[in-house]
Amino acid sequence: MRVETMLVAVDFSDTATEAARWAIHVFAPSARVVLLHVIDPPDRPRFARDRLPPEGTFEDVAREHATARLRELTDKLGRTDIRTEIRTGKPYEQVVAVATDVRATM
Repeated sequence: MRVETMLVAVDFSDTATEAARWAIHVFAPSARVVLLHVIDPPDRPRFARDRLPPEGTFEDVAREHATARLRELTDKLGRTDIRTEIRTGKPYEQVVAVATDVRATM
C-alpha cells in the first residue's frame, strides 16, 4: 500500500507528538503530510454566560496557542512541506472532514 497523503491529528501530548514523528519519518516518509489540531470548546453553562468572557475568547486563545505549537512541531519534525490545519468542533467530525478535504490515504 502506498500512502500518498497522511493526516495526523495531534493534541500536543507527548504521545501524539511521538506518534506523529514516527508516522512521518518511519511509516510514510514520502507521503504528503497534514497535521491537524482540533479545538473543542467547552459548553458554556447558561447560568454563567453573563459572567464568562465573550463567546469567541476561548477559541481565539486556543487557536493562537495551537498555531504556535504546530509551528514548533513542524520545526521538530524537520520537514518544510508539512501542511497544518486548525479546526473547531468535535474532533471525530473534524478528522473525517479534513481527511475527506485533503483526500488522505492514511
